[in-house]
Amino acid sequence: MPAPESGPSAPPVQRTTGRWVTLRPIRPVDYDAIRMAELDDTLGVRWRHGGATPGPEQFAQTLWAGVLVQYLVVANDDRRLVGLVSAYNADLRSGTCSVGFARFDPADRGPGLVEGVVLLTDHLFTHWPFRKLYGETLGFNLSNLGAVLGPLLVEEGRLREHAFVGGRHWDLHYLALYRDTWERWRGRLMPPEGEAAPADRVLTVVVPGGAR
Repeated sequence: MPAPESGPSAPPVQRTTGRWVTLRPIRPVDYDAIRMAELDDTLGVRWRHGGATPGPEQFAQTLWAGVLVQYLVVANDDRRLVGLVSAYNADLRSGTCSVGFARFDPADRGPGLVEGVVLLTDHLFTHWPFRKLYGETLGFNLSNLGAVLGPLLVEEGRLREHAFVGGRHWDLHYLALYRDTWERWRGRLMPPEGEAAPADRVLTVVVPGGAR
């Protein structure tokens, strides 16, 4: 069996470890912990289930619906589960894919989840020919993205008063990250192999949840 290639002609490898977190594939034994985190009082109404409480079997099905890649974000220091990042609804013909993410502990104000999103983004643009990545978020989360709206993310659409949460209707915002924008920023977000990803230098924004 030939040895793996090395040098400039070698294919890129996936970066799964940063300074604070590592992306770990989800195992069936993780399902219950993920379900309880997603149904928490804070995240439960903010993310995909919108306050509903799907049973274990239904939850396992929805967890993988339309998913291309999905990882748990695990802290490097104590191995706790920081959150989840997911790429779904991939359209290779159009060159687009959607990204969702969630922080499991709302009291965790560290940069780990942001770094996990950076690692996933790099994986998607490196190993698939996507032109842009989509994200969606409700209005109560939009202010938390202020540091990256414009420099990285472009709002491409909005459904006004789309979702009823917390006693009122909220706009649903559709955001996009373009490949050329990522390539301009990648050097600041993803350093050379072997160095820690400096997510704190660029993305200090704290996102309490995600949208999917």
